[in-house]
Amino acid sequence: MSDENRQEDLEARVARLEQLVADLLTGKGRDPDTPPMGPAPEPPWAGRRPPTLSDVLDRSESGEGRSRAARSGSDLHAARAFALDTEKWLGRAGIGFVILAFAFLLKLSFDRGWITPALRLGAGGAAGIALLAVGLLLENSRRTLAQALLAGSIGLFYLVTWAGAELYGFFPLWLALSLMSTTTLLAFVLAQRQDSPALGVMAVGGGLATPWLVQLGAASEPGLATYLTVVLLGGAAIFVLRGWAVIIATMIVGGWVSAGSHVLQIGYPGFMTLLMVGTYWAATVGVPLVRSLLTGTRGDPIPIRILRATNLWGSAATVLMLGAALELERVGMGGLFLGLAVFFTAAAILVREVRASFVAALEAVAVSVAVGLTLVTWGTVSPLLLMVEAALLLEIRSRGGPGSFGPIAHALSLVAAGTFLVQSLLVEPPGPLALHRGALPHLGVILVAAAASMRAGRAASFYRAGAYMGLLVWFLAEFAPRSNGQALVSIAWAVQGALALAVSRVSRDQGVQMAGLGTLALVAAKLLLLDLSMLDPVWRILLFLGFGATLLGLGYWLNSPEREAERGSGAAE
Repeated sequence: MSDENRQEDLEARVARLEQLVADLLTGKGRDPDTPPMGPAPEPPWAGRRPPTLSDVLDRSESGEGRSRAARSGSDLHAARAFALDTEKWLGRAGIGFVILAFAFLLKLSFDRGWITPALRLGAGGAAGIALLAVGLLLENSRRTLAQALLAGSIGLFYLVTWAGAELYGFFPLWLALSLMSTTTLLAFVLAQRQDSPALGVMAVGGGLATPWLVQLGAASEPGLATYLTVVLLGGAAIFVLRGWAVIIATMIVGGWVSAGSHVLQIGYPGFMTLLMVGTYWAATVGVPLVRSLLTGTRGDPIPIRILRATNLWGSAATVLMLGAALELERVGMGGLFLGLAVFFTAAAILVREVRASFVAALEAVAVSVAVGLTLVTWGTVSPLLLMVEAALLLEIRSRGGPGSFGPIAHALSLVAAGTFLVQSLLVEPPGPLALHRGALPHLGVILVAAAASMRAGRAASFYRAGAYMGLLVWFLAEFAPRSNGQALVSIAWAVQGALALAVSRVSRDQGVQMAGLGTLALVAAKLLLLDLSMLDPVWRILLFLGFGATLLGLGYWLNSPEREAERGSGAAE
């Protein structure tokens, strides 16, 4: 059959199919034996030309085509994202393996003597230049792959310079330092050009590691301090321009290691070393605060987690380095932290319009004051000061202050409680008023903790329980070392338990009642297990008699008719 006959036959079949569809829709093709079901519904195209099969197919394809196009667009976007991620990770993995292969080649050629060290270094340098050239050529068309190639070139340059200086001794110190510095500068430029945080990390990290890679050490105190200062300034410039958090993290950790090692090696520092420490603090703390002020007013503030890290860790590292450089004692270190508190107070006033920066600065004030006061007043008064600050932070939070003051206050309370417990267990000679040294400050800790419970929110019960248990510890620390001290401890604990039960009757607080009953149970156990064998017989008789009478009296009082009447009236209400 010819093509023309086939086409005519197909057209005829389509025409019959269209007629059949039209007859079915209009009712003309109904079986005469089938009872009528009522008048045939009017077709939607009444008064118009009946739809043909091509019309139906066109409408179907148009609706499905739109949904198919939407699905294909979403699939295309997902495919492109997957391709970019694949390209990025494949590129990184590929560059990593290239660098490892070159390192293995260096080792193999060194072991077997295939090529001279000069040729090995030349090959590595040539590979780095090739990667750099290809990366720059592809930076517009294949940006992800280009960044991986450029990162590989920077890594090879660092590796070749280190091998030439340390493994083979080809490069003198000044040349190795120059090549490393040039590589660092190139990495800075490429990071800015490519908008690549990874290249920025390589620039800052490689620059800070350069003096130790080429074993510069403390050979030149002013020169090394100047070099590290320049690298820190470069990292700060990148952060100002790009705002990459990884740059700040690299400067905080890498700068602390490099600058701190330098400070520890040189002994008493010169002017440039002190300038380096100041630059470290400015780059890791001051620059983020300034940038947060500049960007926050435009509605793009730095995340508060970054500001917390810079304010706390950057400041702490600076104080440690400066304290080591100046050989400061404990009080001097505490003074530095108090100075930081003053600075962050001023910073909070300056950035008060930017919420994240303002809160982060206030948190730094709270932490700096706590650390500074602890170091300056190291001793029995320290837990009292920490507890007072915790109570003040809870009060500020209850009056609309930052919510983060709550966790800080709880942390300070835990530190104060731990310090109080350790100091209370240490046996010390009695001080004024026949009490041990620190007895009054420790009693103050207990009272402040009880007062802080009124502003502690959901943690109020923990503060009250801590104050109650702290009083038990206080009695134990004050009376146990004395003559017949165990008897005095038992008496004090029994009185405290009885008072707790009396308070629970007035306040109808079940928690206080359970605390009183628990304390009396503790006294009973102590009398039977400890006092029974340690005390003088007279004391033993008096204690057992007095404690038994106390329990009987409490039992009668708590279950008196008036108490039953109160319970009945309470139940009726």
